[in-house]
Amino acid sequence: MKKVLSVAAVALLVAGCSVRSPEGSLEHWKNYGSESFSTSELSDKQALAVFYRQAEVNGPAVNVYVNSDYHGSLLNDSYKAIPVCAANQLFSASYTTNQKFGNRTQGVSYTLPSKEVAFIKVALDSKGQPTFTRVSEEVAKEEIANLKGKATQTLSRVVTDKDCNNPVLFAGQFSAGALWGIDRHSYKDMLPKGKQEIAEFADKIKQIDPAKIDRIELSGHTDPEASDAYNNALSQKRANTVKQALQKAGVTLPIKAVGYGETNLLVANCRELHPTNKKARTECDLPNRRVEVAVYGK
Repeated sequence: MKKVLSVAAVALLVAGCSVRSPEGSLEHWKNYGSESFSTSELSDKQALAVFYRQAEVNGPAVNVYVNSDYHGSLLNDSYKAIPVCAANQLFSASYTTNQKFGNRTQGVSYTLPSKEVAFIKVALDSKGQPTFTRVSEEVAKEEIANLKGKATQTLSRVVTDKDCNNPVLFAGQFSAGALWGIDRHSYKDMLPKGKQEIAEFADKIKQIDPAKIDRIELSGHTDPEASDAYNNALSQKRANTVKQALQKAGVTLPIKAVGYGETNLLVANCRELHPTNKKARTECDLPNRRVEVAVYGK
C-alpha cells in the first residue's frame, strides 16, 4: 500500500550548497520548504527510513549512520528520508565532533520490509548521547508536522536496488512475554494467546505466493539479565519453538531459526536506569525479549 507523509514547513529553498561531511568528503545539501515521502519511487527491494529530531534534543548536529555508513546529519527540528534496502538495518547516531569518529557500530537494528516507511526519532540515552528509537506512523506524523525546521536532504551514498539482495517481503515480531512466562521456552509452555498470534501470522505468510518466497528467518533475542551462555541457549530454544508453532499452523516453507542472545538490544540502558529495582528493570527489558520473523523474497 502506498504510504505518503506530507509535512508543511517554512517556504524556503536552498539548493546547490556544498559542505564537508564528518569524514571530509564533499556532500551536497538541499533544504525544502515542503516535502512528501512516498514509497512509489522505491523499487521492490527498497524501504524508506524517515529520521527526525525534535527541538528538545539539544546539542550539535546528529550524524545518521546506516550499517556504519554516514548518510547525513540532523539539526534541531529537522527530518530526513533515506532509501535503504528492504532488510535488517543497523541505525546508529552520534553528535558531530572534530575530536573523534562518530558512533558507527553501536545502535539499533530494525527489519524493514519492501516499500515500508519506518519512522525513527532521535532520543537521548542516560548519558546524554543521541540514540534512535522507532515510533508509530501516527505519532511520527504528528510530531514531524510540528517541527519548526526544514527537511534536510544530503545527497550521498544513494542506495539503489542494485545494492540490495533478496528483499524482506513481510516481517513481524512476537514478544516473549506474550508467548511464555519468564524463562520458559517450550511449545507445551506457550500461552494460548501466543499460539493464536503465531497462527494469525502464519495465515498472513500463507497468503503470499510461495513461488515469490526465498526463505523465512527467525531470530530469538533476550535481555542481558543472565549469562551470555544462558541467553544464547534460551534465545535459540525460543526461536526453535516459534518455528515449530509456525509449522503446526501450516507453514510448509523452509524456516531458519537462530538465537542471538542479548546481542541486539532494542533498549540498552535498563541497567543504568534501574540499577537496584529488578521489577522496573524487568519491565524496561520487555522489548528486548522477543522473536523476530522475516519473510525474504526472491
